[in-house]
Amino acid sequence: MVGRTIADRYRLEEHLGAGGMGDVWRATDLQLQETVALKRPREGDAGHEARIGGELSHPNVIAVHGTVTDGADQWLVMEYLPSRSLAEIIEADGPISPQRATKIGAQLAEALAAMHAKGMVHRDVKPGNVLVGDNDVAKLSDFGISRWAEQTRVGGGDVAGTAAYLAPEVADGHEARPASDVFALGATLFAAVEGTSPWGSPDAGSSEQLRRAKAYDITPPQHDGPFGDLLAQLMQRDPQDRPATENVRPLLEGVKLPNPRRRKAVVIGAAALVAVVVAGAVIYSRLPVAGTVGDPRTMDVCGLTASKDDFQRLNVHHVDTSAESSYWFNGCSSWVAFDEKGEDGVVVDYFVKQFVQYGTEKLTGQLGAVTQIGSVQDKCTKSIVLVDGNSLQIEAKGGPGQPLCDIAQIAGERAHAVLSEHQIPRRKEPWPKDSLANADACRLLSEGDLVAQLKSAATPYPWGELGSWGCGWDYTPRQIEIEFSRQGPFESDDGEVVDVGRGLAARIEPKPDEGECQVKIQHRVAREGNEEDKRIEFVRVMLREEKLAEGTSLCPGATELAKAVVPRLP
Repeated sequence: MVGRTIADRYRLEEHLGAGGMGDVWRATDLQLQETVALKRPREGDAGHEARIGGELSHPNVIAVHGTVTDGADQWLVMEYLPSRSLAEIIEADGPISPQRATKIGAQLAEALAAMHAKGMVHRDVKPGNVLVGDNDVAKLSDFGISRWAEQTRVGGGDVAGTAAYLAPEVADGHEARPASDVFALGATLFAAVEGTSPWGSPDAGSSEQLRRAKAYDITPPQHDGPFGDLLAQLMQRDPQDRPATENVRPLLEGVKLPNPRRRKAVVIGAAALVAVVVAGAVIYSRLPVAGTVGDPRTMDVCGLTASKDDFQRLNVHHVDTSAESSYWFNGCSSWVAFDEKGEDGVVVDYFVKQFVQYGTEKLTGQLGAVTQIGSVQDKCTKSIVLVDGNSLQIEAKGGPGQPLCDIAQIAGERAHAVLSEHQIPRRKEPWPKDSLANADACRLLSEGDLVAQLKSAATPYPWGELGSWGCGWDYTPRQIEIEFSRQGPFESDDGEVVDVGRGLAARIEPKPDEGECQVKIQHRVAREGNEEDKRIEFVRVMLREEKLAEGTSLCPGATELAKAVVPRLP
């Protein structure tokens, strides 16, 4: 083939490689005396890839010039970039540094943002489709299975893409969307620094990788720290929890990585941490980065709260703060009292939510300002967008005439001052072993449990509250939800008593008008006290159906789900 002239114009000079999508050659354009790349697709329509590529003009996308026909073959004419694919780099040189992966990833994020802005989805982002040239200039290639978003299939069908880098929803049969490309980018960068796909080694076969993708069974990363935190964001199970494509580059560029020249010092520090753990102290593995969440299961939101001194100008008498008073496990609650007895005051709730943005504000990789996002008669809410894209929300709740927004602002400013210098503080002690804080709501139901109520397996989606303390499953027309919370003990009007096992108190509450039935389970006492101060860890299991037929009860199904959940609780 070397020396053959294609379409009387392009002389084949060197075979660059072959893959499932076709053969690629370096060639000389005899008319323009320029070097180009020629690709002969193995299947599909070269014209389709040419149309997709022709719509894009971006420095981080391999340019597609058009197609030519030579006999029975159709060839794609593309930009030639002296390069190696990222897959070849990993194979030959081993995993790359987070610093290098960040530089490459930021360029790919720009390319995907340009695609998505034109309504296109790549659908096969992977190391083999990333070309890396001199000075680590990176370009995205291979648009053979790309689609315009409005032309994508609805309702699944054959899985398109490479199993090792598929988003869970695509592995589950749903059509790829821009968020699926974001996941694949995260998976590609995961492979770059870890040396293997998040769904495991290719030696296990694509079927096993597909199974793991469906189950969201990610290979535990060996590299931790800020870059690992960011990859976790890109590879969130729920597509809605991943950052928007246009925000990925700022997030990558905002990651604060250790200087590789100081690697020895970093290693020594890591060893010191291990020694502290062995000594019995509570140390957590992720390197702290100011303005970020870190490990949500070890964060102490109470470390961000305002004290009496912060509220000095409002004549506050005292402030009582307690994590157990917060409804959410990812929160903390304060009682800001204006009198000695504490009868007149305002509740201030602090809690972290996942990737919550308001208005037109875009992520910059920097800590956001204290911003008001809502105000009604009895509540004022402020928000701070964190460096990692998550959000701290502060809600001040009270009666008419109380300075709710002033209190929320002061609380927000105090939290912002801490976050400007530190990560969210860590808990001094781990959660009690039997606490729901140690459970993962998304792992409490088996495939069989889901099929029994949804008539199909479904991909779980963690809720916006961090820590996997809430989860949902959706297979139209039914939905299942599980939520962990802290509340006061059952009251007389909290539904009917139901037996769910393990001697746990539970109540069932049908809501046929809303098309749902829920079971609430008292798991453990989080804080002793009188009926007003006592706090219980609850599990809420809910089954919902759209347009529920009259006379249909969801409560038997909700009860079976609750019975399935209880044995798996801590």
